[in-house]
Amino acid sequence: MVMMNCLFITKELNSPAKIFAGPGEEKVRYDVADNQLVGIQKAQDKQYDVIVLDVVAVNFHIVDAIKIIKECNPGARIIVRTDSNSKELEARIRKEKIFYYHIKSFGINDFNLALASALNRNMH
Repeated sequence: MVMMNCLFITKELNSPAKIFAGPGEEKVRYDVADNQLVGIQKAQDKQYDVIVLDVVAVNFHIVDAIKIIKECNPGARIIVRTDSNSKELEARIRKEKIFYYHIKSFGINDFNLALASALNRNMH
């Protein structure tokens, strides 16, 4: 059985396993960091397949955080989530060639689909 590693850098208290539950969820190991420094350290210590990064959890420039995370985990698929969107923010983040950009106010369904896709899992 192939295990997938997923890191959530978020201040939300919900368990990542509760955020995304579906067939094959037992094949995913989740780690959580409540701030960018802990998240970056985890990314330096362990290889992740998927990294979910909340903009609100990042206290310094988001693009810098993405670049550092990509250096630590060059093969990771990065999903960036934000509470509020602006054209400038989205353009800066997408320029970093992330896997998916999610605006939380649109609901969780498209985030779940993006996470499933990033983890290469079927959602049936």
